[in-house]
Amino acid sequence: MPPEIEKIKLYLRIKWWVIAAAALLIGAETFFGVVSPVASLSSFIALAIAASSALFLQLRIEKPTVPIHISLNFDLFLIILALYFNGGIENSWLFFPVFIIFFSGYLFSVRASLAYAVVSYLSILLMFFLEYFKIIPHFGIYNLPELYWRNTEYCIDYLVGMFMLYFFAAFSSGYLNQIMAQAAERLGRSLKETQTAQKESENARKALLNLTEDLTRARDTLEARVKERTAELEEAKSNLEQKVAERTAELEKSRRAVIHMMKDLKDDMEKLKVIDRMKTEFLSMVSHELRTPLTPIKGYLYLLTSEKMGSLTDQQKKALEIISRQSEHLQTLIDSILDLSRIERGQPLPLKKEPMSIKAAIEEVAEAMKIQAQAKQLNLILEIQENLPTIMGDSIKIKRALTNLLGNAFKFTPEGGEVKVRAFAEDSSLRVEVIDNGIGLAPENLTKIFEKFYQVDSSITRAAGGMGMGLPIAKEIVELHGGKIWAESEGLGKGSKFIFTLPITGG
Repeated sequence: MPPEIEKIKLYLRIKWWVIAAAALLIGAETFFGVVSPVASLSSFIALAIAASSALFLQLRIEKPTVPIHISLNFDLFLIILALYFNGGIENSWLFFPVFIIFFSGYLFSVRASLAYAVVSYLSILLMFFLEYFKIIPHFGIYNLPELYWRNTEYCIDYLVGMFMLYFFAAFSSGYLNQIMAQAAERLGRSLKETQTAQKESENARKALLNLTEDLTRARDTLEARVKERTAELEEAKSNLEQKVAERTAELEKSRRAVIHMMKDLKDDMEKLKVIDRMKTEFLSMVSHELRTPLTPIKGYLYLLTSEKMGSLTDQQKKALEIISRQSEHLQTLIDSILDLSRIERGQPLPLKKEPMSIKAAIEEVAEAMKIQAQAKQLNLILEIQENLPTIMGDSIKIKRALTNLLGNAFKFTPEGGEVKVRAFAEDSSLRVEVIDNGIGLAPENLTKIFEKFYQVDSSITRAAGGMGMGLPIAKEIVELHGGKIWAESEGLGKGSKFIFTLPITGG
């Protein structure tokens, strides 16, 4: 049953008790002649009307058609009316509206009880005022003299007392309503939690029953499988020794094969080491042998190009320039092979460190490679910061690293492309960047390109030529100077950037 219906029922029960008590009291006063017949008659009429409204409300309590507020206001009106016809100002029952005020707060809220308190007090105040100034007639009840109830102090004391009584009842009922609402809310939560716990307990009980059934089925299944497995084990036991013997023989055969294979592998590794050492020695020997005839060739080329052995035609000069470039290229290859052979033997490249200008080194290399850039119609751009600090380094080796990086950029930049060299100071080091708009690099090749003889597998790199030695040598030179080198690229077809740094302090 909703809480509101319960409150209305409680109100009706107390209302019946009040009606009954008032009827007995008024009857006793009438019997002993304490009150006048008019007062008794008006009181009984008011009680009859109140009883009728209570009966009507009780019959329609499940589906009330009359709001409870109307019933309370009607009861308050009856009480005020009965008080007026039963002595008015001199009536000692002026506390009766307290019941309406208290139940309005109990049924609704403290605001409702305060509203009823205000209405009740204003009604009593109005009755006092009208009777005091004889605007309405006064119906005496106790045959008191007029001067008694027309006494100003009496009226003021009575009104102050009723004010305090009414509003105390209003606040008390509101506070009681709040306490009961909180208690009802806590009770509702407790009931809800109890219902939830009961539901969970029932679910747990059902789950336990289901688990018991599952365990029973699992036990039966397990027993059946154990019986089957036991039979299989009995069958396997009969030929287990034979299988173990066969397997042991196979393992022994495999062990011998592995030992033989490891011996062959060790022999192959020794042979590879010998071959690798022979290769390194061969490269070193070939490089020295190639360098021997190259020296007089370059000497005679110098004599011819300087026309010390006679004048030359333009066609002869052009041919000699081509021979000179190819001899320089061959010299670079020989030096690279010699450097690689030293690296493979674990020997560091010999460095002769001295104060040097990185700007001068870049400009010399760019000037030397200008013809190679013009041959492919490449735009070579230098962006060098002014007043770069002097570093301690081997200028020949640094220029070789720059030559290798620029040569790499020229090879993989298409005709009409652009190669840019940037140099600037950064913190305590110099930073050099070689940037091209060539074929670019895949992310997985950014570190592999610095390995010896590594070449990216593509038709473009094969067509460009080279032995894959330039970048490893450049890496070795930079690291021997205490610097770092790495490559960057956004992907194939998006160009590349090769960067190296050198410490300003000389490493």
